[in-house]
Amino acid sequence: MKEGYARLSPERKNGLFVLYLLGFAILTVGTYAYPILAVILLFAYPAGALLFGYMTGDSIRAFIAGFFSYVFFILIILLSPGFATYPMDTAYLIRFAGYHLVLPFILGVIGWMSSKKENLPRILALPLSVLWVLLFFSGIS
Repeated sequence: MKEGYARLSPERKNGLFVLYLLGFAILTVGTYAYPILAVILLFAYPAGALLFGYMTGDSIRAFIAGFFSYVFFILIILLSPGFATYPMDTAYLIRFAGYHLVLPFILGVIGWMSSKKENLPRILALPLSVLWVLLFFSGIS
């Protein structure tokens, strides 16, 4: 599969990248209508970054895909009516920004590590995915 991806034109690689991000955008928006999608999405973020990096072998696109797949979730949180009514002070906004910047960064690192040709970074991407899920759960209050 990687050999086939390496032969793709840059336009096709970008098209695959956009389809990956569009899939996460649709899943994220779909959580409003079907809340069970949120549980699926929780495990789809690290799994998607792992698979995208492994299948493509493109470390730059894999990092960007992992990072920006989570951005749609942040936008849904910011645009939700409940977020606007929550009492916000500076400390809360700093915690919110820090938490929601660490999570997409870790997703990007998962994609980057899984895109490497060596086995050690790929193996280390698996426990990092578990760590991402645990960090996500730790932020739920």
